[in-house]
Amino acid sequence: MKRLILYIFFLLIWSNISFANEYILTCKSDKNFLTVYSINERLKKIIHLSSMSLISNQKFNDINYKEKIVSWKNKEVHTFDSDKDGVVTLKSFDLKNFNYITLSPYLYYSEYENWNHGYSYGQFFKCIKG
Repeated sequence: MKRLILYIFFLLIWSNISFANEYILTCKSDKNFLTVYSINERLKKIIHLSSMSLISNQKFNDINYKEKIVSWKNKEVHTFDSDKDGVVTLKSFDLKNFNYITLSPYLYYSEYENWNHGYSYGQFFKCIKG
């Protein structure tokens, strides 16, 4: 009887253990831009929480944008999006080494005021998990 009670006790403790793999990534780019993401590997969901330019101190808080994932294989994730102005953005996340790359083509870059990056713009982000 004592063994049965012990087995039930351990079963109840085991069932309360959570295996969710959710965390925050805070990332700084090679172009002095900061981003914060919520990552849920179990649900395969990435939410862009906030961003900030470390040069101009311009902040973009409460974004809460769910990234559109096109591929999630192991720890490699790719997202794709287009904003209201038609600017396409591809992001590739390496969740093993905690970094990502973002790339955007600007076919009509001459139409953007003060744009000096040419036809494409990319950033490399190193992140910390926390």
